[in-house]
Amino acid sequence: MDEYRKYLADQAKPYFEHVMRLNGAIRRYQSSRDAIADCVKAIDYSREKVTVPPYVDAIPDKVAELEELDDHYLHVIDEMIYERKRAEEIIESLDDDRYRDVLTYRFLNALPWRTVADVKMHMEISWCTRLAKEAMAAAFFKIPREWRKPIPRAD
Repeated sequence: MDEYRKYLADQAKPYFEHVMRLNGAIRRYQSSRDAIADCVKAIDYSREKVTVPPYVDAIPDKVAELEELDDHYLHVIDEMIYERKRAEEIIESLDDDRYRDVLTYRFLNALPWRTVADVKMHMEISWCTRLAKEAMAAAFFKIPREWRKPIPRAD
């Protein structure tokens, strides 16, 4: 791999690592959002079931806070899913099947390198990581601009 393509791969790598971290973040946010929704649903608001402690007037405020937090989680999850979908489209747009496979296994499915290399790609890890670098270099101009640094000019 020449220096230019190595540079492109190094510049694209943080984007793909970000995409890989999105999977865990999406799961954590969805889990938190589900827990909040369960709390709101579990409250029995009927007067005959509620003894009236001194803090009873605060219950509607707390429910409103939980609902607001729930709306926030839904918005954040939607943004993350959109970002992941955009990454899927970038990967799918690559011409080489091997490039699509290695980036999908490693960064979309978040599989460890050993699994990607041995089980999925049937090659040595060193060849697999080299292939991933080539794939990231090929994808560089397709990733969102905010993830790309300017390419230094050779004078």
